[in-house]
Amino acid sequence: MARSSKECGDGMFPFEGNCLIGKLECENPFIIPSKISDQIPPYPILLDGKQAQMVYSHELIKVWAHSIPPTLHAAVWNLSLFSFLWSCWLFRNEIVFNGIKWDSVQLFDLCILRLAWWCKGNWPVSSITVNDLASCPLSFKFLNCSSAKQSKIAWKPPSKGEVKFNTDGAVIGSFGEAGIGGCMRNDWSRCLVIFSKSVGVVDSTTAEILAIKEAISIFRISRWATKYKLQIETDSKLVEWFTNLHSIPSVFKQLILSCLELCKDLEWQISHIPRECNSCVDSLAKRGIHRLVDYCEVWQDP
Repeated sequence: MARSSKECGDGMFPFEGNCLIGKLECENPFIIPSKISDQIPPYPILLDGKQAQMVYSHELIKVWAHSIPPTLHAAVWNLSLFSFLWSCWLFRNEIVFNGIKWDSVQLFDLCILRLAWWCKGNWPVSSITVNDLASCPLSFKFLNCSSAKQSKIAWKPPSKGEVKFNTDGAVIGSFGEAGIGGCMRNDWSRCLVIFSKSVGVVDSTTAEILAIKEAISIFRISRWATKYKLQIETDSKLVEWFTNLHSIPSVFKQLILSCLELCKDLEWQISHIPRECNSCVDSLAKRGIHRLVDYCEVWQDP
């Protein structure tokens, strides 16, 4: 058990080895590798400024840099160390100067939240939100740490006389509770329709198809169906299934055919886009996972 601020005294900080592990489960990317955790005592130690500088600037940083988890990008892992150290230092100041109590869980949450903001600042093109990263640290594994050159990729509005419906599906795990989301915009990039809803327990591919089907269903009964051509964009690789029926796996064939049936008298097309261009509907899909009531909003066409 860590010592209180009075026991620490000014210029001292209680450092508990397993506080960096916090409340995460073993499959989490931020579990400290054994060769690091073995070097951290299981009991609190007190480090003054000079001692901390010696430890952090030499052994810990060196070992940390060579202990990158295989599922995590090296840049995120390296950034996480500085998030932990800076958060620890600020928390130490709160203990010394404001008399707050030591709380390893609270400290860990602050570390993760700070890391989430830093990552989003470094890689803004990633479709994963700060809230996603902070509430589910496993999301750090899916951060797109792409170069600045790739960050120029942007969503493009449809041509005049067309509307574009972006769709996405989100699933907890490979098979679990799922949500879908979509956003339809015109050639002025103005939003006409958005939806977000739960689709129960399905796999990720089924969720993607259901999102496309929902978009087609909404467009079909809308006032835009007789005036505009529909473009559907998705970041899923299943686009080929809609143009080549022979490529459809049998387990998804009936669902794809039901989508095509809805489109039989519509002028439409479907295409694949990079995940970075689909961030708005990615958020809608994730929010749909736990929705108890379906959400759909329609705006007046200007």
